[in-house]
Amino acid sequence: MSKNAIMIVLKDFPPPSEKPEVRTAITIGTFDGVHIGHRYIIREVLSEAREKGEKSLVVTFDRHPLSVLRPGFLPQLLSTLEEKLEAFEKLGVDSTCIMAFTKETAELTAAQFLRDFLVRRLNMGSLIAGYDHGFGKKREESSEVFEQLAGELHYSFKKVDPVKHGGVIVKSSTIRTMISEGAVEAASKLLGADYSIKGRVIRGNTLGRQIGIPTANIEPGSTEKILPASGVYGGWVLCEGRIKKAVINLGPRPTFGIEKEAFETHLIDYTGDLYGKEVRIGFTRRLRDIKKFDTHEQLKHQIYTDIELTKSLIIS
Repeated sequence: MSKNAIMIVLKDFPPPSEKPEVRTAITIGTFDGVHIGHRYIIREVLSEAREKGEKSLVVTFDRHPLSVLRPGFLPQLLSTLEEKLEAFEKLGVDSTCIMAFTKETAELTAAQFLRDFLVRRLNMGSLIAGYDHGFGKKREESSEVFEQLAGELHYSFKKVDPVKHGGVIVKSSTIRTMISEGAVEAASKLLGADYSIKGRVIRGNTLGRQIGIPTANIEPGSTEKILPASGVYGGWVLCEGRIKKAVINLGPRPTFGIEKEAFETHLIDYTGDLYGKEVRIGFTRRLRDIKKFDTHEQLKHQIYTDIELTKSLIIS
């Protein structure tokens, strides 16, 4: 499949009478972050589909399963559903099926899910699963069930070994911890790209302009996405198809006597007006802690140092 082709997005499982005519190679999961481990699995799906003349299909969820399994729990995510779909399409996936994850679907056994959804509704010919994949009741046994039923339901099953980086198994939970601690450079190696957040530029209190270094104040587009730890970061801003390197401040502004958390960026060598525009902010490296300076001039000097450091970064 050409990476320029449009991926088909199924908002739910089709009825058996409308299942795909061509058999499908499937993987299923939350895929939070679509990190390098996830990408490896998806490439295995693409390879299997090409080899067998099937269509590649990713089954993912409309929400994080833990938000249903643990009522009141709000998971901090690496990617929104929209971002995951964008990543799948860039990888060359033919179709994605978005499963509504509810208390009822959580009660399905692995065998029920295989028969009633993957085989009867999606015409599955191949199933590729991660090393730690689990689904439904007794999820720890689901891989065994997938393998046991392969012959009876006429599909092939492949379990993918874990992907490691620096001796560490690549997992979404590991990456979330890295980001929450501000280790965005380490996280980017596991994600395969800089961690980024979509947002809208809103009116601020023009503190940056007061010292001659204007900043854009950002309102995150999703309350579910995890924010890096408080600090100053070197990164980038994507707006209207253009990427500009940027110094990003997350946290209070103690030099101005303001303890309220702020999310603001200074775009290097940019003079336009971003107010009201949708942007994506990428975090490449944590530069330093937030610090209170005795004078505005000292703060200004430090920001110029931050700018020079950011100019030397390689963004991804």
